Parts: sequence; C-alpha cells; structure tokens
Amino acid sequence: MRITSYTIEGDPILNDVVYKNGVIKYTYDSSRDKHGGKAKGKYKTQCKKIETREISGDGEGDRTEYILTGCEEIIGTHDSDNEEIYILNKWK
Repeated sequence: MRITSYTIEGDPILNDVVYKNGVIKYTYDSSRDKHGGKAKGKYKTQCKKIETREISGDGEGDRTEYILTGCEEIIGTHDSDNEEIYILNKWK
C-alpha cells in the first residue's frame, strides 16, 4: 500500500507499507522533497504491528491514527518517546 502526503511546498512524501509472511516492511521516501535538507532520502525498516488509535478533543478534530509499532528502526514521521511511526490520519 502506498500513502502519499505532501509538504507545505507541495513536494510528495511516499510511505510504502507491505505485509508479507508475518512481517511489515515500511519505506519512507522523502527524496523528492526539494526543501528537505540533508535528512531527505529513502529509509526502510521492519515492524511487528499496525495499530489504530482514536483521537478527539485535541483541537485538530476527531480522527483515527494508524501507527506502526515494534519497528527495528524509527524513521519518517514518528514519536521517538513511544517508538511509533505515524502512517495515516483518517478524519471523521
């Protein structure tokens, strides 16, 4: 599955999630981000689970967050403290 998001400037950020043989392979590709600086590039990791979290009352609107947990490396849009990678928000 490919999830494409865009920077404020309109550059694509690609998130590829592939589930095969009990393993979730995740690729974060910011190589097309013209304003990404030195950190832009293509990064890969493997994760154990995709989880959902219901969010409300935080001022951004009610939504479902889809996150990857149990990852070998924390890459892309993430929360380092909780070792979670954010892959999608679905607003209600």
